[in-house]
Amino acid sequence: MTTVWRLNAGLKRTLELNMTEHWPEKHAAAGTDDIVSLPRSELLRLAASVSALARRHAVEVENAPEVDRSSLVDIADRIIKCRRNRSAHFSSAMFGEPAWDIYLALYVAEGAGESVSIGQAAEMAGVPQTSAKRWIEYLEKEHLVVRRAHDSDARRALIGLTQQGREELDAYHRRLLGSLQQLMTEMP
Repeated sequence: MTTVWRLNAGLKRTLELNMTEHWPEKHAAAGTDDIVSLPRSELLRLAASVSALARRHAVEVENAPEVDRSSLVDIADRIIKCRRNRSAHFSSAMFGEPAWDIYLALYVAEGAGESVSIGQAAEMAGVPQTSAKRWIEYLEKEHLVVRRAHDSDARRALIGLTQQGREELDAYHRRLLGSLQQLMTEMP
């Protein structure tokens, strides 16, 4: 059985650079640059090789350069601004990740030394306060955020990141930075 597989130029280039010793000449010379006919066994071997390449890429990203926390907070702040900018181009009905928006907002607020109430978290995420409460409860169950009593107003609670929540976002932004740096070096 032969499978016809259409490759985009970037994937084909990656395969050619990383697998030149395995790329069958008879398939490369099939007559076009973007259609390859492969027997099922060859396709499975190729898929395994691509998977191995992806795993190696993930390991490289894991080893992202160490940067100070303030730079990571700046990255998160830019992500928030980019996410808000989407509504200038697209309907806001397309987007809806209040837990993520709250989580990022708390990260940036903490980086700036600010305390955040539930109402402020709702405003920062652009969601109703009832929705914010529900998502904050979820984030608490995941041990990413914690509530604490307000110093001067017993009716209000403040929300902050747990150590785990902070470390997860630090790691996420480091991997993101490493991935972006790698992408920039690979671009023509």
